[in-house]
Amino acid sequence: MEIGPTYKVLSKPFHPYTQALIASVPLSDPDIKREDARIKGDLPDQIDMPEGCRFAPRCLEAVDECHAREPDLITVGEGHQVACFLNNEE
Repeated sequence: MEIGPTYKVLSKPFHPYTQALIASVPLSDPDIKREDARIKGDLPDQIDMPEGCRFAPRCLEAVDECHAREPDLITVGEGHQVACFLNNEE
């Protein structure tokens, strides 16, 4: 879903599923509160993957196109690429 240098992906994730995964990482300071992770549903069958974006079944931002076809990998910054229709200006 997203490729790039670790600091770029972690500091400015473009794919909604990347954002949800990062938000689900526990913080070491129990006094810092944040929203619950926005990941839904079950993992898809790894042998019989669904059509479209493989992350669409668990992505809250998924649109019809996400379920119909796989998005192309596009460049969103130097060395940073994402496969997501929501970030594609085509």
